[in-house]
Amino acid sequence: MRRDAFNSDLPPVDREGATIERGRAVGAISEQVVEPLDGRVAVRDDLRSLCVETLLACPEERVYFKDLSGRRILASAGSLGGLAFGGPPSDVVGKTDAEVFRGGLADSANADDRHILETGETIVCPVRKVTLPERGDMWFQTTKMPLRDRAGRIIGTFGITKDLTAQLEAERALEHLAWHDPLTGLPNRKRILDRIAHLLERSRRGLSSDAIAFLDLDDFKEINDTLGHQAGDELLVAASRRLVEAARPGDTVGRLGGDEFVVLFDGDAPPSVFDALASRLLAAFRRPFDLPGSPRPVAVSASVGIAEVRGDDPGDALCDADLALYGAKAAGKRRAVVFSPTMHVAAQHRRQLHADLEQALGNDELFLLYQPVIDLHTRATCGVEALLRWRHPRRGVVLPDQFIGELESTGGICAVGAWVLRQACAQASRWAARGHRCTMAVNVSAEQLANRHFEEDVRVALDESGLDPSLLVLELTESVLVGDRGGAVARLARLRRLGVRIALDDFGTGYSSLSYLGTFPVDILKIDRSFVADVATSAESAAVAHALVELARALGLSTVAEGIERPDQLCWFRRERVEVGQGFLFSEPVEPAAIEALLDGGPLADARHAAG
Repeated sequence: MRRDAFNSDLPPVDREGATIERGRAVGAISEQVVEPLDGRVAVRDDLRSLCVETLLACPEERVYFKDLSGRRILASAGSLGGLAFGGPPSDVVGKTDAEVFRGGLADSANADDRHILETGETIVCPVRKVTLPERGDMWFQTTKMPLRDRAGRIIGTFGITKDLTAQLEAERALEHLAWHDPLTGLPNRKRILDRIAHLLERSRRGLSSDAIAFLDLDDFKEINDTLGHQAGDELLVAASRRLVEAARPGDTVGRLGGDEFVVLFDGDAPPSVFDALASRLLAAFRRPFDLPGSPRPVAVSASVGIAEVRGDDPGDALCDADLALYGAKAAGKRRAVVFSPTMHVAAQHRRQLHADLEQALGNDELFLLYQPVIDLHTRATCGVEALLRWRHPRRGVVLPDQFIGELESTGGICAVGAWVLRQACAQASRWAARGHRCTMAVNVSAEQLANRHFEEDVRVALDESGLDPSLLVLELTESVLVGDRGGAVARLARLRRLGVRIALDDFGTGYSSLSYLGTFPVDILKIDRSFVADVATSAESAAVAHALVELARALGLSTVAEGIERPDQLCWFRRERVEVGQGFLFSEPVEPAAIEALLDGGPLADARHAAG
């Protein structure tokens, strides 16, 4: 038996006030604690003492024994009293709860002991928090029972305390994970929907008018692609901090997943203050972010959709803000748009468009027209540009500006783009077999260029058709090149090594045009129609167009003037010695048979007319 467990100046007493001899206490403890474990086995006194000592030393259970006055007779090494008192068990033997604990915990323990002594019942106490020296807050639960002698008389109490701190902390951690995003620590979708439901209930009672903002980062995928997912994660964490700073006290900032965030504006938020709410959120992204893998701070913008929290379903309120976000993206990003009911009609139209597009390729509803590219001096057709059309079963022929965006947003553009490449190359090969070596220009989207299968799509189209690669021209706009410069340069360089030529379309309408010319492997510049329209009537437009032509000439690039619609425009570019052009002055996009007629018949009649 542990000797230090009995070090006390106050001897334990029984119900009649007689001193409990130490041997009697051990005997009572052993009889009550040891014998019930297996009543069929006779246990010697020395084994009884050993069992009690083992129980007291058990690290998993915190054990104590008290006499009728509430003074401890024995206490295990890890007993709650010892932990609370801040010393070894010998320091609490002979002491009452009032001497060990402070405040309400001692009162509760005394009340439990009185109940046991009066009723003889065993009780399981509630889970209680105890603040321990150098340990902080811990949670314990104690099972208490009467301590009886051989005659069955109650001579004290016996308790086993379990430390539930680790268990409760694990449960709280799991609960936190269930309601919060593990990366940013913000409330997750489940918590946001729960919060919206609460706001809707308040709104129905007329207590408030709340707003919800749906926000995502513009071109976040490019951060992941160029700097890696670690940089992307750090950007999300930094963005979440800025949004929390931008929100007001009481507002809720949450992350739905990916780069999508939500801000719930708690309290009256009528439409008149929506602009102020949006401005705070957009302002959070005015400063660039320091990200790993980037030698300089990275500028990141966001788009925001705002809606009132109304209706009966939290998902509907979230959908309204999401539709407004879609409107912000469609309007050019870097802005906020407020929800209006007409957006539901547009969303329904997009869903129907998406469903129709999924069937269009399989039903042979997509087809190509071809617009001639004309040698402005010989007036011969020297090439064509393939232009996609959709023969819709109900709407007739649909132009690409009405469905290309949907294909890009859903990822369908890659499959359609591969089909266009095969069709266009096959058509150019058939013309070449008839002796007409005209170039075939095909437009390429940013999604196609970023797709890892794009190079293979080009190779397959060339191999299947047998087309000379030098006759294929891939047209890219400046916006396509804004993102993954390194990857795009490498892909385009490999395609050029095949013999394919690269054209930069709509040149001069974007930003950093000159930097693109110095970085990307470009063969052809297509001067945008906005510069072509007024070259014959505006000195300013003529000066810009002249500068673009001279720049291309200095860089050794071919030049194509697109959008030529009038004879005076044609004459101006001929004087500038621009090689080729295209536009409605020569021909609108036509079927392959009409191109074949032009190729067989020589110069276009319209061009010949214009020259005269």
